[in-house]
Amino acid sequence: MAINLLPQDLQKEHAQRDKKTLVVTVSVVLLLLFGALAGILFSYRVFSTRQLDEVTLKFNDVNKQVEKYRLTEGVLRAVKLKLEKLDDIFDTRYPYDRILQQIQAAATEKVEIIEVNVTDGNQMEVSGKAQALIDLADYLRFLEGSEEAYHNFELSKIAFDANDFRYSFVLDFEYLP
Repeated sequence: MAINLLPQDLQKEHAQRDKKTLVVTVSVVLLLLFGALAGILFSYRVFSTRQLDEVTLKFNDVNKQVEKYRLTEGVLRAVKLKLEKLDDIFDTRYPYDRILQQIQAAATEKVEIIEVNVTDGNQMEVSGKAQALIDLADYLRFLEGSEEAYHNFELSKIAFDANDFRYSFVLDFEYLP
């Protein structure tokens, strides 16, 4: 056993000073830890804010590009629709030059073609004059027997013209290629 020769008051004072030193040391260490934690959190906040600003800038740039492409997309869609319409027109294009040549070729000196009209899509109207009804009948037979797809012939008007002694006629039919 060790014998302590220091007075009891000094021992108590020394013990209290040791406690105070320990409390001050622990307080300083905790204060440093909290300070470091606050610094880390502040740095993280600044870093996160910078990243958020960068991402926001990139997002805005991408939005501007999207708007620019959206306008281009609208123009491209309009062009595409026009091209599709043109394709439809060219796909259903009728060979009117060949049709008119054949209608004219079927005419003889006795049947004169005055006018040819395309009325509604595939509907055609031929007006002309014939010297006799038999000549008009021959003309109709020729058209019906041709290679072209003429259908639904209808003689919508026929009248005798006393001035030139010929029959005026209007022939309606359908052309289906």
